[in-house]
Amino acid sequence: MSLGLPSITIAFKSTSITAITRSQRGIVAMIIKETALAVAGKRVVNVSKQLVAGDTISFNGITFAATTDKTDATNFAIAANLATTATNIAAALNDNSTISALYTAAANSGDITVTEKIAGNGNTPPVFSVTGTGTLTQESITTSYSFASPITVYTTTDVPDALSADNQEQIELCLKGYQTPPKKILVYVIETAEENYNAALLLLENARWDYLVIPGIVTADVDTIATWIKTMRSTKDKMVKAVLPHSKADSEGIVNFTNTTITTASKTYTTAQYCSRIAGLIAGTPMTISCTFASLSEVVSCDIYTKEEMDTKIAAGEFFIMYDGTKYKVARGVNSFVTTIESKGGSFKKVKLIDAMDMIHDDIKTTANDSYIGKYSNSYDHKCLLISAIQGYFDQLELDGILDRKKNSVAIDTEQQRVYLLSNGDFTQAELAAMKDQTVNEANTRDQVFLAASIKILDAIEDIKLGISI
Repeated sequence: MSLGLPSITIAFKSTSITAITRSQRGIVAMIIKETALAVAGKRVVNVSKQLVAGDTISFNGITFAATTDKTDATNFAIAANLATTATNIAAALNDNSTISALYTAAANSGDITVTEKIAGNGNTPPVFSVTGTGTLTQESITTSYSFASPITVYTTTDVPDALSADNQEQIELCLKGYQTPPKKILVYVIETAEENYNAALLLLENARWDYLVIPGIVTADVDTIATWIKTMRSTKDKMVKAVLPHSKADSEGIVNFTNTTITTASKTYTTAQYCSRIAGLIAGTPMTISCTFASLSEVVSCDIYTKEEMDTKIAAGEFFIMYDGTKYKVARGVNSFVTTIESKGGSFKKVKLIDAMDMIHDDIKTTANDSYIGKYSNSYDHKCLLISAIQGYFDQLELDGILDRKKNSVAIDTEQQRVYLLSNGDFTQAELAAMKDQTVNEANTRDQVFLAASIKILDAIEDIKLGISI
């Protein structure tokens, strides 16, 4: 072993925590149906002025010459009328192996229609150019499009023109939002012929979103989707929700929209169709307020109820639009949960409070998965790092007006630690009874971390009682 001068090595290691940050909320997932999942590119031109021998047409890099008697892969015969000339041009296009590999051409009454062979393959037919005296007039063009799910929509400019007019309207309806538009809409397109939504639901299971809406849903599928949402929340630990028409799901994950008729200046909507508007409204509600009494300025008529009827509907977990004599607005921001139990009280009926609970759940879980699990030894000091991260997150939510100030805390769950240490034979009942809480908290719990938190979520002002003395 060779020796050199004595040395001192100093290295700095970070012991700081990984902060828990608020995730992006207000994301709507929408499932819509189209007759096909791809649109073939198409171009229609009209032979509006007769060509003469010697004129040429260029398309997709191939030049075709006008002749008086020949139609083949590079020539077309001019005729006495425009319709026959168009037929001969289409035949020449189909005879050319380069063109016919990508497109089919057809003629009708002077129009030439060139269509992409493989729909959605990105081969929108290019423009025709003419040299000479003849003229081909552009009639219409359809862009090649494939509905790869999801289509991410932030604004109306992101809505694909290839979608049906009804589906474009549904996305734009959702984008209306409330205080803000939704953060984004993830649009999943399935074929009209699909018997169920299983393929889209499989994709949704692995995506990040908050509210699901299916504007074309039929009554027979409502319970199926409600059950799927419940399963996501209970079994898969995925805190997602849905806005469904007439769904007495009795679940905090289902918003039960129940207006039967909603009319705007331009259209009357069914309950299912207007769920897109409601999902966007809820998603566009900041976490600091509720959607109760949110105004829907476009509505000019809807179901009218008495106060007693509205109280009954709200108690039954119905989300609906009311008329207050001057405007149409959300009666109260409630979900379909009505049967309270020991672990779920009245707070679970509020859309606002569930949104806050779900956000807190997701943010802590995501950071724990990404930055803590498997990344630290399970020492008391490292448990304290995680506790500090969660407490800092709560403190930030207090500053953001989501949690009540100075009423939120997290610590090691001492009682759970005692149960664990006893059940694993680390200490006897007598030994644990004699141990101080701090000693129990510092004990080795192998790979288990037991924490307990207490928070107070701020609700919105919804009920006002004012006593006036005279």
